Amino acid sequence: MRAILTLPLLFLSTVCAFSQERHGSLHSNYAGADAAWVNPARSAGQWPWLEIRFLGADAHAWNSLVAYSGRDRRLVGELRQGMSDGVLVMRSAGAGQGHRATVSLGVAGPGASLALGRTTIGLGLRSRAHVSASGLSPAMGNFIFNGLNFEPQHGIRFSDEGVRVVGAAWTELGVNLGQVLSAQGFGILSAGINARYLQ
Repeated sequence: MRAILTLPLLFLSTVCAFSQERHGSLHSNYAGADAAWVNPARSAGQWPWLEIRFLGADAHAWNSLVAYSGRDRRLVGELRQGMSDGVLVMRSAGAGQGHRATVSLGVAGPGASLALGRTTIGLGLRSRAHVSASGLSPAMGNFIFNGLNFEPQHGIRFSDEGVRVVGAAWTELGVNLGQVLSAQGFGILSAGINARYLQ
């Protein structure tokens, strides 16, 4: 019985770890309107009485084709001094698999979050775009990485099947309501709801 309960918890922890990589640190007590986008109950109990967002932007890109290698210092150090000592290297696709890539872009417009005791209300405008590509063959990956002048693949007829590229873009107007149900010591139990109008 214990194993049956442990397996779903392990699965959920891996999903959360991967999602945190993408969304960054949105779960602080000062996140306000941004926290409600990921978790509607997180806005409850925010520390500022009023949080106002004028404008924000985010971008997330991931691919299985290109990696940055050859670093001798941490990423923060590279951002301070420029990323000049690393090289772009091409990853090999797994057996029978193609390369994949996703790009997600967002612009957060005006938004606000108001704390009224144990209740928090929020309002915000956000635009998002997402593109995902999968099934890119290693040969197509060579052309993407090296350009169409990649001579080892000239004169060869390629037939790529299963390539899939999908994309979506939308704007959403969201309203959030968060409520602290119980707070004692370092523990807090909260609930929340988001309503969004998508265009």
